[in-house]
Amino acid sequence: NGFNGFESLKAKLFAELEWNPTMTFEEYTGVIKKYLKAIYGYGYEHVYNYLVELCNANEAVTVCVPMYASAFDLYSKSYVAEHYEYMRNELLLAKQEQGSIGKSCHTNLDKLFMTCEALGLSASYDKMYTNGTPESRAEYEKRYTDLYNYIKNNNIVISSEPTLTLPSTISFDKSPFIQFYKTEHRYMP
Repeated sequence: NGFNGFESLKAKLFAELEWNPTMTFEEYTGVIKKYLKAIYGYGYEHVYNYLVELCNANEAVTVCVPMYASAFDLYSKSYVAEHYEYMRNELLLAKQEQGSIGKSCHTNLDKLFMTCEALGLSASYDKMYTNGTPESRAEYEKRYTDLYNYIKNNNIVISSEPTLTLPSTISFDKSPFIQFYKTEHRYMP
């Protein structure tokens, strides 16, 4: 379940397991890394480390939600907040090592990085902003401004759901997920 947002990777893994149901963990990991290299470029080992953290955040969820309504139904908010800097840095390292493998790899990694930012900034809002130092608040504002501008400048549609939209102006009064979802949980009033 930690592979949320990696639907084509999940499909690849299901297909590989169909052909090789006795696949070892090393073979399974090899399939994942080969996929990540093709999609994200030469920094794929760092993307793999990021993916491991997403899986850990999923395993840290203490309440089972059969049909998750938001990212924090799927990933532990406290786990993400605690590991956000590491997750973010892994993707920054992936960008540094990516090389000139192709424009689509750069675009894919940029989108993954912005997904990480939305998740991490939402989980770390209280730590970095509400209860943060002047330095952490300034860094939070910079990161969120970059995220907001990336979404807006690239005309990214957050979702086809009317309850999930990019606000017309940026605000630091709430975390990104609360602004995007209206609440942290999409279906809550």
